[in-house]
Amino acid sequence: MKFSISYMTKRIRHKLILYFLLIGTVPLSIALWMEYKVVVNSVEEDAYNHLKSVREIKKTAIEDYFFQLKEEVNFLGKSRMITDAMANFNMHFHNINENVINKEFTKGVRHYYNDIYLTQLSEFKKEEKEKLFYDIYPTNHKTLFFQYNYISNWGVIKEQFPYKSVHDYFHPDISRSIEYFGFDDLYLIDPHTGYIVYSAAKKVDYATSLTKGPFEKSSLGKIFKIVLNNPAGQSIQYYDFEQYLPSFNAPVAFMGTQIIKDGKLIGVLVVQIPIDKINGVMAGDGNWQQAGMGDSGESYLVGSDMKMRSDSRFIIENRAAIFSEDADEVDLQKQVSSMTSPQHTSVLYQQVNSEAVKEALAGNTGVISTTNYLGKKVLSCYTPIQTEDLHWALISEMEEGEVFDLVSGLKYRLLGLILIISIIVTACALVIAYRIASPILQLAKGSKKLATGDFNIQLEVKSDDEIGYLTKMFNMMAISLEEKKNDILRKNAALEQQKEEIEAQRDDIEIRTNQLAKAYKDIRGSINYAQRIQKAKLPQFENLQKLIPDSFIFFKPRDLVSGDFYWFSEIGNKIIIAAVDCTGHGVPGAFMSLIGSGLLDEIVNQKKILKPELILKKMHEGVQQVLRQRETENRDGMDMSLCVIDRNLHKMEFAGAKNPLVYIQNGELHHIKGDKHPIGGLQKEDERVFGKHEIDLEQETTFYIFSDGYQDQFGGSHNRKFMIKNLKELFLKIHHSPIKTQHLILEEKINSWMGDDHKQLDDILIIGFRIDPEKFFPTKINLKDYVKSNLMH
Repeated sequence: MKFSISYMTKRIRHKLILYFLLIGTVPLSIALWMEYKVVVNSVEEDAYNHLKSVREIKKTAIEDYFFQLKEEVNFLGKSRMITDAMANFNMHFHNINENVINKEFTKGVRHYYNDIYLTQLSEFKKEEKEKLFYDIYPTNHKTLFFQYNYISNWGVIKEQFPYKSVHDYFHPDISRSIEYFGFDDLYLIDPHTGYIVYSAAKKVDYATSLTKGPFEKSSLGKIFKIVLNNPAGQSIQYYDFEQYLPSFNAPVAFMGTQIIKDGKLIGVLVVQIPIDKINGVMAGDGNWQQAGMGDSGESYLVGSDMKMRSDSRFIIENRAAIFSEDADEVDLQKQVSSMTSPQHTSVLYQQVNSEAVKEALAGNTGVISTTNYLGKKVLSCYTPIQTEDLHWALISEMEEGEVFDLVSGLKYRLLGLILIISIIVTACALVIAYRIASPILQLAKGSKKLATGDFNIQLEVKSDDEIGYLTKMFNMMAISLEEKKNDILRKNAALEQQKEEIEAQRDDIEIRTNQLAKAYKDIRGSINYAQRIQKAKLPQFENLQKLIPDSFIFFKPRDLVSGDFYWFSEIGNKIIIAAVDCTGHGVPGAFMSLIGSGLLDEIVNQKKILKPELILKKMHEGVQQVLRQRETENRDGMDMSLCVIDRNLHKMEFAGAKNPLVYIQNGELHHIKGDKHPIGGLQKEDERVFGKHEIDLEQETTFYIFSDGYQDQFGGSHNRKFMIKNLKELFLKIHHSPIKTQHLILEEKINSWMGDDHKQLDDILIIGFRIDPEKFFPTKINLKDYVKSNLMH
């Protein structure tokens, strides 16, 4: 038997070595060689496919960008802000008397043209600048008047005149719209005279005429005429990039539309499109490596004139060198200067005559190996961008050297990898075969002794692997066989003792259960009493319906008592409505709601403070005083939406502490956010100030104020929050429905959202009311005349 066990172990050792060598090297060698052949064929195909993907992504992005631009211009052209601004600017622009022009005006404007504007036209020679001055210097008294006040003398206008009042009223809102949409400039143009009656950026084209002025034949003058003569009315027109003198001869593109009011053409809206946005789309904000374009890949646009419509990667990556004063950068600056305009852009300057561009402009899409504008051999993917306004080529390309560098050296790296792995496998096979075979022989001998009844045997543990673990288990098994009987007896004695202890614990648990039931009954009774107190403190909904018949209150506490509460009152001609969300819910929240309700009674009903922002401020001071927050560092407080309806002036004032106001007017939803500070809690600022917002009630308007319980409720099939976005969409969908129906829809929606699997997480409160001025207000006041009178004064 000794001979048989030893012989068996030796055979296992030899077999393990052979198996490891075969399994570790042969399949790996075959697989790596086959993979090499596949990789060689696929790298080139992947490069083509990747460039095609980049090309299509960029094409979709640039088409989406221009579609978005048209939507934004269309929105602005039809907005009330632009139509009102156009009407008012037209009215007051032409009411400038020629007698107001004096030497100070001509001196100031001349100084701006000579000493500021012309000095920045670096590509013009001195003689050209002198001629240019006489070509564009304004001689019209209107142009002189407005360019003096808003360009050369900007910011120090001393005299008051009607146009200034209109400008001061509309300019901030228009500027914010330009910043929001990302335009470089916005023009309002009189369709009858061609005068630019308003320009946000106030360049030298401001207040000039596009029908008989110095910029009549400029790209702005052309887009004006295209829009004016467009038979499609308010459709959006685009004019491709051209150098534009008022923008210091930089490449500029425009988009415009007609401004229609009451069915009549009152003006033309033109916006200046930013080239940076196009560069951002094509260059991916400079993240070429992350986009898989390597060190040489790029995407760019080319116009029908074979000139670039976006900056090249070479220009973008070397902008720092363009402006550097380092002597080492001189050669690079010379190379860059041959590719860019004085504005350091290759748009309208770099000519691209590659075969890819010609094919794309011919309407074709494909891949070609060609030479690019830098003289480098590239793999180029091309496609046309053709719309009614655009006829461009989109090119995505990468240098061939970089593409095929990925394959070079792969063969030798794979052979080296096979050799290294073979050596490692052989060494590991020798060690593992010895370590596996030796313990097996030891276990075979030990098993023979165990079979004879010798339980005192203990084998040497030579490793920490599975075989070592098996050896340990063998030793433990030998010991456990001897101890099994004694262990069973000890367990029986322990079980008997545990039985007695369990019976004693059962009696104790029964006593404690009875005590808990009594305590729960007492606490439940206290909470029910607190609920009756809180309900008695809340105002009756019937009283709100007397004040505002079209109203509802959707109030759904999480527990018996609530941290959310509603409050309203009528003082004189004003109605005050509040939706309040206190810290916490249940009993702690209910205590806070009693504090908040009492403070509102004191501030509004007793002290007669009716300004919403002052009410919030007094509420904040009251909570801090009641809870002694400055001494105790207590941070409890409340979020609040507060509305004050003035039935005489037909307006509503709103102030919010974190909580918003949502209202819908003319089918358009408006969302006014509350201030970021709550009422009460930690105060770092010297004085807590809340903002006020006014809403005109001359049109039927539906309002909603609410706590965060509805939007933060988890539910649905994906167990996520309902979210404020979905709540606003729900408001917009149901706002035409009767008020009572809205209440039922909101309740049914949140119950369906929670279903049977989700518990209510917070108190829910929504107050909705609709103001119809013809039914709600006793008399009508001409608010337009009232506002206009105040504006003129």
